[in-house]
Amino acid sequence: MSTCFMLMNNPMDLIMNLVVGTTNHNEQTTLEGAIEKYKVDFDSESNQAIFTFKMFGDSKFYKLRMIADAEKNLEELTSTEHFFQVVNVLGLTINTAKSKKKSLAIKVDMEKSYVYLEDLSSNDGTIHKFHGWLEH
Repeated sequence: MSTCFMLMNNPMDLIMNLVVGTTNHNEQTTLEGAIEKYKVDFDSESNQAIFTFKMFGDSKFYKLRMIADAEKNLEELTSTEHFFQVVNVLGLTINTAKSKKKSLAIKVDMEKSYVYLEDLSSNDGTIHKFHGWLEH
């Protein structure tokens, strides 16, 4: 069962800087700029938050799939705890980025299946680390 809890069309005030590291360490893909459309879903069967977005001026949709904090023992978390571990952090970060006019900074390590999300509410460079990957 999937639940959509945040859907925005033409938010234009959300800017993203996403870096994707590939299996070839010398290659990186970067997505920078305004997000035209996005939504956040939670799939309770797989305990994944799915951040689907489209960059302004691009026709391609991307899906960033994230599973609870990589520092936690995932087997011990309930579906509700998975939801709050990912969706709450992601939603608060999106709101902070929009309200403070900051760039949503995300790094995806495709080789190790990690997603790093900068905590925009702190000034000390805190990073949230999740299991995850980018699909396009």
